[in-house]
Amino acid sequence: MSAGKGVELACESIPGSLLQVYVYISSPKKTTFHLVSILISTLTTAFSSALVSYDQDVSAANRKKNPGYYGYVKDTNLERSSTFVVMMLLAAFHNLSRTIGTALLLAVSGTTTFVIMGAEMALYIGFKVLRNDFVLWIPGLEGALKYMAALIVHVVVKVLVDYTGLAHWLGSSSGPIISIGISAFMTGLTSAMIAYDMDTNTNQRLKQPLFYGFIKNEQRGRTFLLMTMISTLHNLSRSLGYAILAVVDLNLALRFFVGEVGAYLVYKLLRRDFYYWIRLEGMLSVIISFVERTLVKVITDFTGCIHFRHPYELGGAAYCASMIWAQIMPFVALGWYEGENKEQLQILLLFEAKLARKFDTEDGLFCVSGVMAQNIVMCISVKNPPDKSNFVCHDSSHLIIHEQHAYKHLLGIDATIINNGDEAICYDDVVRAVDEHTGCVIVEVPQRENGAKFTPFSELQVISKFCKDKGITFHLDGARLWEIMPAFEDEGHSYADVVGLFDSCYVSFYKGLGGITGAMLCGSRFFIANARIWLRRFGGNVFQQYPLVTSCMIGFDKMIENPEFTFSEKRERMKQLINILSKDETITRHVYFVPAVPTCCITHVYVKCESDEKLKKARDEVENETNIKVFNNLRKRRENVPGASYWEWNIGNANIVNTDDVVLKGFQALCAKMN
Repeated sequence: MSAGKGVELACESIPGSLLQVYVYISSPKKTTFHLVSILISTLTTAFSSALVSYDQDVSAANRKKNPGYYGYVKDTNLERSSTFVVMMLLAAFHNLSRTIGTALLLAVSGTTTFVIMGAEMALYIGFKVLRNDFVLWIPGLEGALKYMAALIVHVVVKVLVDYTGLAHWLGSSSGPIISIGISAFMTGLTSAMIAYDMDTNTNQRLKQPLFYGFIKNEQRGRTFLLMTMISTLHNLSRSLGYAILAVVDLNLALRFFVGEVGAYLVYKLLRRDFYYWIRLEGMLSVIISFVERTLVKVITDFTGCIHFRHPYELGGAAYCASMIWAQIMPFVALGWYEGENKEQLQILLLFEAKLARKFDTEDGLFCVSGVMAQNIVMCISVKNPPDKSNFVCHDSSHLIIHEQHAYKHLLGIDATIINNGDEAICYDDVVRAVDEHTGCVIVEVPQRENGAKFTPFSELQVISKFCKDKGITFHLDGARLWEIMPAFEDEGHSYADVVGLFDSCYVSFYKGLGGITGAMLCGSRFFIANARIWLRRFGGNVFQQYPLVTSCMIGFDKMIENPEFTFSEKRERMKQLINILSKDETITRHVYFVPAVPTCCITHVYVKCESDEKLKKARDEVENETNIKVFNNLRKRRENVPGASYWEWNIGNANIVNTDDVVLKGFQALCAKMN
């Protein structure tokens, strides 16, 4: 049992604790929930550590063999209990201290961490060699095997004592799968150990020879391995089934659980086998029996522990039913995704994963609108942290001018607005705007309202570092990121390079890609897990997303993955046309472009005129006379640009094929109407 607990500590408890603390330190979002989780892990690890020491010390055989070492735990119940509590607290503080130290080192440098750990281990091994205490006390080992076994055991023991180890490995991209595998295996190992210890116990075999003794003496190792694998697979199967149900609906998973346990308890009542074998009286007997029966049912369901087939526990029939149901349950859970709903989920998850890979982020979340996506970011980064109350953005941000101040009325948070005219946000703007209550800095790239001006990559780098140092979420409003990417690619930067500067990123699919509607929020797994909760609270997980997701996937494939015309080609076409139009004096007397040199395939066209109505009338007349429609819709006049109307000109797949002559003729005819 002690060996099993030692392996469990080394392979699961210690790495798990370290990973939790490392994530907490590295994440800008720190909540009470994380601290509670860390505390539970610490206490669980400490309990296992104290239990190993306690079991070894109170063992009569150990005390007899080595009385000079064992026996520090006194024999009275009070002394044993108090000693165990002290041992547990010492182990908890020791674990917490070492874990925090190692996690802090990992947050600074993984290489430095492993150098320090390696140096510690080397010093310890050297110390053992110098003391002539390196070779193990296990008999029967000779030659190289003796030294190899000694090295492995010493390393494992050192890790157990130090409470550091495998967390950086578990934090890799395959970390969650590795962690699940280790947890399932350790659960299976513990389950097998319980059944093995009970069955090979001489007293148990003498008392109940018909039940105990299925493990043959000459095949103990093989049988134990088989028991471990059966329990591991049993645990994985049941956990997978309930995880799928929880993804569908947490309440559905809860109903399944209550239904299973309830049916089992009714079965026990009908067989008049409800009362547990511990004989008690009155209501206490009912309560204890309910708790024990429920615990045994849950443990058996999730481990398949062979011991609990005992008639005093689950019983043979109920145990067999549990084993069979464990293999069926994942398929039943999958059955809840029928027809279109199942296909929709698969398509949605694949699309989210595809965008995450594109941006080299850990996860993605599809949202029905960008407004919802960015307000979810505000909830996580500003609303939830108790010491945060505002975010920083440009005065042209979508959150300020197009959302009726939803952040204030729905979330109760404030905005610190950068007003630098028509210029893109820069580092100095952010530094001046940020205060101790700032939870998020939002930079729109490019800034649509300013003619698609954008913050350069080098400037984004210094803003990113500033936000990281301050513990502030740096969010990318990338509604038109697709359009501006050629400007970054000219400098050798990819999507992953740009998005990697931010803690979270939102992109739109209906603007430049032609989807019906939809947006994607990308970031860390921790961030997206929180965002999924807020998506539910916002009512964003609509029942039928299939048409929306499909249209966005088609747009992404058509415009990004396999484009007829790339955004780089569209930008170059915009530059060509503005260059041609800017050379015509009949046009430049009335028209100017912002920016004068386009940054992407989007620009703003300003026309000097008395009113929007006059310009619209001129447009309609030109269309009737030449069959050329110069623009579709005008945007609201800007107060800081008097005497001019303007529209947003966007080169897309439909108008990129228009010839120079057609465009020039249309603008000339429109300007002639302005005289």
